[in-house]
Amino acid sequence: MILHKYQIILVSLFLFPILAILFGDINIGGANLQFFFSASSLVIALLYLCKWGCFNRNLYIVPLIFSLLITIPLYNGRFGLIQIFYVISPLLYFFVGAYSNINLDFMEKFKEYLKFLIGFICLLGLLSLLIDYSQINSRPVSIYLSLIGMIALILFNDFKYRVLSIFLILFILLSGARGALFAGLLPLAFSYINKSLSFKISALMYFLIISILLVFNEKFLSLIFSIDTLRERTFYDGIYSYEKILNFDFNSSGREVAWPIYWDHIFKRSTDIFHTLIGEGPGATSKFGIEILGDRWAHPHNELIRILIDYGLLGLISFILFWVGLSYQIFKNNNKNILRMYTSIMIFLIIISMTDNPLMYPLYFGNLVLFLAGLSLSISRNSKI
Repeated sequence: MILHKYQIILVSLFLFPILAILFGDINIGGANLQFFFSASSLVIALLYLCKWGCFNRNLYIVPLIFSLLITIPLYNGRFGLIQIFYVISPLLYFFVGAYSNINLDFMEKFKEYLKFLIGFICLLGLLSLLIDYSQINSRPVSIYLSLIGMIALILFNDFKYRVLSIFLILFILLSGARGALFAGLLPLAFSYINKSLSFKISALMYFLIISILLVFNEKFLSLIFSIDTLRERTFYDGIYSYEKILNFDFNSSGREVAWPIYWDHIFKRSTDIFHTLIGEGPGATSKFGIEILGDRWAHPHNELIRILIDYGLLGLISFILFWVGLSYQIFKNNNKNILRMYTSIMIFLIIISMTDNPLMYPLYFGNLVLFLAGLSLSISRNSKI
């Protein structure tokens, strides 16, 4: 029965992103298909939770009502409405993973779907190299490919699927998506350390590896930027120099100009206690970015900035407490396999949040990451798998 119930969840996690990659840019009415796929995934998670009553329904009604109430006095038009959809959807998928009974049959089915997905998106990646299909080279899709490749390399020992996963990482390298590349590679490094060593020893090894990278990072960066696409995208003149990295003389795609403007707005607002604590409402960051910096800056490419502007200090504290509390529960149970997966997810989340907009990618990022986080909590708590 649990397998039957989860089919629709697995379809929404794995099929909708593929459909969005292929057809997401098609406009219908005032929105594109990507938005409709995102809204559909939210409805699926909500209906699933209501129909099978996996947990006390008040748990998800409360954040839903809170998000709606905060939007009424701080309404920011369609930006706010879209953001509510995009933030609540991953939260619902977290509850699906955390409060449902997971068994071995489900995990096998999850892996089967993931294997099919890897094969399909590798085919898409190969086709994009041949026909220059720009949609698969977009920022959110690159993040999605990096996430899928990382998860597959952690879960699978099959040689062919490991090769396909490595192809995804190489594809991202060739596409020049720097944030997605590092967000996928660094968690993998930590995961393989955890696989061979105890977690406590791994923590020490993390420190040693970071220290070694700091000492030898010039050679490491020289290797990374030997890729033409990555080098030309990073440096204004297309020439790598370690001194340019040290002096922050590289192309950050406008972040070095935009971020100070966002932070200046946050600091100027500090005299307004209400907005400092509560924020300016969902979508405020998008509205501000477009008005001041233009359409290209509908998102700040840094989720700390978005949370502070939209949800204020209370929103930031709530966000941090959620992840700290979740991490405590998972680490307390000390399930090594779950720790590998969860730690990798957390590192991925931290890195990509520093340079991109993961809160705005429910299809490509949020739904799957929060579902896996909830799944990690469920498994570590019940110790059934």
